[in-house]
Amino acid sequence: MTTPPAAKAYQKGKDIFFYVDLVLNILVLTILMASGLSIHLRNWAASFTSHPWVLIAIYFSVFYWTVFVLFLPVSFFQEFTWEHKFNLSTQGPVPWFVDHLKKSALSFGLGILVIEAVFLFLRNVLKLIGQISIDNTR
Repeated sequence: MTTPPAAKAYQKGKDIFFYVDLVLNILVLTILMASGLSIHLRNWAASFTSHPWVLIAIYFSVFYWTVFVLFLPVSFFQEFTWEHKFNLSTQGPVPWFVDHLKKSALSFGLGILVIEAVFLFLRNVLKLIGQISIDNTR
């Protein structure tokens, strides 16, 4: 059984999109860290609160939705234009955007929970390490 040429072209495009998306994400994170924008964003979030849970939520919210807006043209091409090119979708641009927004909002909610859980874990590990090192000095 052979794969039709259109299916191969579709999948090749999806594979290319995966690697382009990966490179773009790494690039955005590298710029955020190397330029000092991450520190400015943290300091800006800290100007609203000193509570670490809220600070993390503010930082993540601004970061997530900024990346959402920056990557919207890429997402539109990958998820809307490419699907239409191969007649795999009949959805219009507005319904696509609404679905994309719903998906992103769900990912955002789950992302907040995961980020807060990771930082809770790290805080507890650091406290434990601090207690161990204090106990070893006695």
